[in-house]
Amino acid sequence: MAQYRRKPIILEAFQLTNENIADSSLRPDWARDFSFPLLESGIVAPTTPGAVIVNCCMAASISDWIVRGISGEISPCPNDIFNLSYEPAETPDVV
Repeated sequence: MAQYRRKPIILEAFQLTNENIADSSLRPDWARDFSFPLLESGIVAPTTPGAVIVNCCMAASISDWIVRGISGEISPCPNDIFNLSYEPAETPDVV
């Protein structure tokens, strides 16, 4: 079977916290219109009009990361997988 390596791309992401669920100003601009209704299971389901949802649903837990991909797609990523897959990127300041 062939093996593949991820291309080095820079994604935008933020980690879900109780604070940024309650206060959207603590989230990046692209995620401020999201609502995060807390489900009985303690899992949140981010929703926003016009959001592109992948993997058929958008359920995430506190400490999961919400990632915006290179095509603008939004998906949750568990904290442990995020930490194994990504590292902070050095990006130039945008003026």
